[in-house]
Amino acid sequence: MGTGIAIVANRVAKLPVTIYDSNPISLRKAKEFVSDWLKKEQNKNRITAEEITEFNSRIAFTEDINYFKEREVDFAVEVTLLQFRPSWRT
Repeated sequence: MGTGIAIVANRVAKLPVTIYDSNPISLRKAKEFVSDWLKKEQNKNRITAEEITEFNSRIAFTEDINYFKEREVDFAVEVTLLQFRPSWRT
């Protein structure tokens, strides 16, 4: 979900975004998702090569929370995955 929010903020609002995850595997999957999404959009003629270059210039990925200490952040979104298990299913 967080990756999708970052894509919309970047693509639609043209905002610079940074995807943070302390788990390197999750961060790699986010990078792959973005890359695959861009390829699909280009194959459907919804985005040009120039727009992909611009998109990529506005996105960063990090697993280091200290990355944000060195930058001015205007807006942050925290996405947490919760597993909901109804009490009747336990």
